[in-house]
Amino acid sequence: MKTLYLIILFVLFSIPAFSQNEMPVLTAKGCKIYKGEFKISSGETRHLLRQTNPDALRAYNVGKNLEIVSYIVGLSGGGLFLYELGIAVFDDEDYPSPVLLGVGIGVVGIGYLINYIAGNKVSTAVELYNASSSPNKTSYKLEFGLNNNGVGLTLKF
Repeated sequence: MKTLYLIILFVLFSIPAFSQNEMPVLTAKGCKIYKGEFKISSGETRHLLRQTNPDALRAYNVGKNLEIVSYIVGLSGGGLFLYELGIAVFDDEDYPSPVLLGVGIGVVGIGYLINYIAGNKVSTAVELYNASSSPNKTSYKLEFGLNNNGVGLTLKF
């Protein structure tokens, strides 16, 4: 019976016990966030950032808000450009205004620029998150094992 208890204790204490959990490494491609190879939702990203780094959460929220603004600006510029282009193609009497065509193309360019800035903000948030998760990579391992004097506990770090 004693041997059975010793075997059970040996098995229980030889399972490694780590003192800290690894935080997942995130990557950013544009305004999308990936954990490994899987895209994660905005809500899950906000939850991860809220728990670890409020500065990263602020940068992420600014980036996502700028992304929405870039879509609105880009679509309105594209709509203006296509409206004037439609007048040029289908209306024989009115000619399109080259000024409005240029303004539409310029507004699309501004929308693209805002989207680029939004992607940089999201990338900054991911870098802040990954930096806050990496400074303490030390893990501790507690094992029950054999040594020269018999049976004992070993702590590896």
